[in-house]
Amino acid sequence: MRWRTPWGGGDAQALGGLGDAAIYTGRARALSEADIERARARVAAGVPKAHVARDLGVHRSTLHRALSRQAE
Repeated sequence: MRWRTPWGGGDAQALGGLGDAAIYTGRARALSEADIERARARVAAGVPKAHVARDLGVHRSTLHRALSRQAE
């Protein structure tokens, strides 16, 4: 899990004993920025998105969301 302190300092679990002061920052992204750029290039080259998603080890919908999120 990813945590941060309310004042923006590092990993709250590593700081230890903060209790309610630690804030959960959500789940890590399944695809890195580099993965998304490589996927975008492969899709532009004509590779089906389903194949690209399978090669990256993610579901098609995850790839579709990542590609649309980056396009905005």
